[in-house]
Amino acid sequence: MVTAIVLINSKPTCIHEITAELARLPELRDIYLVTGEYDIICTVQATDNRALSTIITQHIVHVNGIERTKTFLALETVK
Repeated sequence: MVTAIVLINSKPTCIHEITAELARLPELRDIYLVTGEYDIICTVQATDNRALSTIITQHIVHVNGIERTKTFLALETVK
């Protein structure tokens, strides 16, 4: 399994529509509305890097209202 953390900047008026759309993706384990530089943070689990790439490039970035993403690949789970 591959785990990634995706930080999302969104249009302010679209946050709830975006989270509803993201919640439909079974690979997204957690979706958080947050304060600070980003609006939404998600954790994604995929079978491998290719599947992760597909989830991000074919699904997440195409959700209406998402302006920018930044993805971090988890190297190791400590706790």
